[in-house]
Amino acid sequence: MTQSKLGTGTNYAGLSGFTWPSGQNPQLFNVIDTKKHEHYKLPFSDYNIIQDSGSENSQIGLTGELFTEANFNSLRAQIKKTSLDSDGEIQDYNQKLYLNSNSKFRWVRGLSFTDKRAGDRPVSYPYTCTLISVFPFIYHDALAGGSNTTTNTTVTVSGSGLDNDGTAYVFPWFEITNNDGASITAISITDGTNTMTWSGTLEVNKSIRIVQEYNAEYGLDAWTVYKYDNENFTGTPSVVSGLSGDKIYFDADSESNSIDMTLTGNNDTATAAVRFRERDY
Repeated sequence: MTQSKLGTGTNYAGLSGFTWPSGQNPQLFNVIDTKKHEHYKLPFSDYNIIQDSGSENSQIGLTGELFTEANFNSLRAQIKKTSLDSDGEIQDYNQKLYLNSNSKFRWVRGLSFTDKRAGDRPVSYPYTCTLISVFPFIYHDALAGGSNTTTNTTVTVSGSGLDNDGTAYVFPWFEITNNDGASITAISITDGTNTMTWSGTLEVNKSIRIVQEYNAEYGLDAWTVYKYDNENFTGTPSVVSGLSGDKIYFDADSESNSIDMTLTGNNDTATAAVRFRERDY
């Protein structure tokens, strides 16, 4: 049986956090999906009602038993883990939860942990804990996408790497690097139906990452452009303005997706990439 894991890392193999010992995976896995559906009655009217619907974050309950105090304390610490934001404020900590799988996970944050030890069982450490799903999706472990390099103002990213094999739509993020030559002064990205545009300056040996929805991978906000002072997207980026247009998404189980980019001002080498994680409902 595949051992469950909780923590952070690029993928299952490189996950840093807590691994349930062999034979001690959570015994119960309870997911509560709540559909938000509310009615609002308008004042001064007996008949007009506004209906609002959507989804709320899923709650995931785990019940299990561990047999060493060290493992018990490690799991409790991992559930309670937080991090500091750029202002030094405590914030929730995004983690990946792989349950009996090394190929799919949920983005979660710890909510509660209950110690359920009994006095007559000194070597048994039963527990229950609750996690909150950041998104109502199950994500594929492998990062999907593709890239292409151009020496002029146009570039297309396509191929099987852009096929969305998940059962839910995805909003990819885009990475553009100015490797050499003149500054890029505008970027247009389209799938043939929807188009977004960034107006700004991308100097040589710098890069930008355009995020369409909250990205738990990097903790980046939705519909935001992040600029890096290098070509490998390391360090703390700066937020830059200039993004407009429509969001671009890939439908569930869609193949032959293709993204065309126009890099105004580019006269040498630039690299364009499309990244996403396939996901299921």
